[in-house]
Amino acid sequence: MSRPAAPAGAGLTVDGTGLLCVTLLLRLRRAIDGAAAGTVVHVVATDPAAPLDLPVWCHMTGHLYLGPVPGTDRAVYALRLAADAYPTHPEAPWRRAGDVQGGAHVPSPPPGDARNPLACSMAYPISYLSVVAVGARGRPVTV
Repeated sequence: MSRPAAPAGAGLTVDGTGLLCVTLLLRLRRAIDGAAAGTVVHVVATDPAAPLDLPVWCHMTGHLYLGPVPGTDRAVYALRLAADAYPTHPEAPWRRAGDVQGGAHVPSPPPGDARNPLACSMAYPISYLSVVAVGARGRPVTV
């Protein structure tokens, strides 16, 4: 599957220089609140996990991840805002609003539903993510 070209210009730029994952997503969520669907957002990020976090967040919310912006002197990633994106919690943008109600988990839409994030709304799928955890004796364990 081919990846769409990252656009040259952005309708909105979010400067996440020096921010780590959680703070970067909080800033991004606040910045796009009220922005029009179709807006191209450039995210400047120094967090080494940003190339993994941003596509996953876009996949979860329904926005389109366009990838790294070429020809920049710093790490800039582009995404396009979707009209039917899932809203996220204001204080926890890594969680969709409505996922938890009264302590009970609200199930995701069924697999055939176009609003199901597992239907892969990204420009290209994430093939595999390896998570390394530390085992009981301090040894790395791939999960």
